[in-house]
Amino acid sequence: MDELLLHTCCGPCATVPLLELTRDYRITAWFGNSNIQPQTEYQQRLSALKSLAEGSQVPVLEDCYAPDDWLQEVRFAGGVFALIDGDEKYDENRIARQRRCRACYRFRFKMLAQTAKAIGLEHISTTLSISPYQFPEIIAMELEQAASINGLQAVYIDFRPQFRQSQRLAQELGLYRQNYCGCGYSRQEAELERQARRAARKAQRENS
Repeated sequence: MDELLLHTCCGPCATVPLLELTRDYRITAWFGNSNIQPQTEYQQRLSALKSLAEGSQVPVLEDCYAPDDWLQEVRFAGGVFALIDGDEKYDENRIARQRRCRACYRFRFKMLAQTAKAIGLEHISTTLSISPYQFPEIIAMELEQAASINGLQAVYIDFRPQFRQSQRLAQELGLYRQNYCGCGYSRQEAELERQARRAARKAQRENS
């Protein structure tokens, strides 16, 4: 059976990918997420992954936590770009967020591929593709590019149809579930978007 290094962003998002990928590969989970802020959040997500991996008998490799290096890589595309329905800047913000997320994917997948090559694994994949809040086409392109540069095989699977299943499994297993993607920018965006949804629901109630 081939071996695969799986970039894992958190425990909940790893539930379904681990179930699916272990049918065809021997998995090593790789936690390389210097985008996650603050460090206490990073540790909570890592602990949840380790708990899941232990139950699945999957080894976990942790990359060094280097948020300053991550910020250096995405600084040209940094910023808060909330996606709020009805906002005249929605399309502009979406494009800007895609640019920032692409830089983030590229940074992490570069490290993923270099690690896989260094330890002699030929396949790489990621759990990011289970989230409906990510950009699947960009994830696929950046994963393939990182693999190609390092002479590896990218294994991209769109897990989004199983997102709700992953959330149910995480709840059943008692895994920590976060409410934003990871970086400080996304934390602010998530809060702005929640506020907008609450305001919209309140206005709807008042007008009904």
